[in-house]
Amino acid sequence: MISFEGAIFDMDGVLLDSEGLWRAVWQRAAKTHGYDLSDETHREMVGIARATNIEKVWNLAERGFDKEEFAKELRTQEQEIFESSQAAIREGVVEFLEGLRIRNIPCSVATSTRKGEALKRLKRAGLLDFFMAVVGGDEVALGKPNPEIYLRAANEMGVNPANCIVFEDSHICVTSVREAGLIGCYVPEGSHGEHNNTDRAQLTFASLKDVSTFLLK
Repeated sequence: MISFEGAIFDMDGVLLDSEGLWRAVWQRAAKTHGYDLSDETHREMVGIARATNIEKVWNLAERGFDKEEFAKELRTQEQEIFESSQAAIREGVVEFLEGLRIRNIPCSVATSTRKGEALKRLKRAGLLDFFMAVVGGDEVALGKPNPEIYLRAANEMGVNPANCIVFEDSHICVTSVREAGLIGCYVPEGSHGEHNNTDRAQLTFASLKDVSTFLLK
């Protein structure tokens, strides 16, 4: 059995089924600047800091647009798409969070999304009250996959990072989590994970419903 004293969650793709919305944000912004961003390329961008991804798209587009203007267009598309669409809560999220609450295990969110936006989206989804802390990408010097954001989330909960489990839908982030000494749990969006790996360094599940069955049984 995996033992942990605090739980840290990525928001988009783990708590909320919002990666499709983010794909639309990036693809529309890129299209506005004359570049067609493929689904495959966007998948490679999941779990990476926004500034790094802007640089990636800029280079793929052969530096054919102004990066600052592209960043502004991303914010515009983000506001329009997320205000007009409600991301669904992923399967098993509420039940798992309720199970952790019953066991007095503190929870936090570590998301690349700006904190103000993250708070609004979590509140809109009815999830905000489950979390002791929410750390946004605008609150750390180094974005994901750097582990700074997870370490800060653990600190805000008052839990030793080594005793925290992190739920991510990005394999590169899970690797970073593991290397930083936290427990990594990979919950890839749209995947069918297996839970036959009981190594504390990394677990893989299809959804938080399966996580709950395994960790809270």
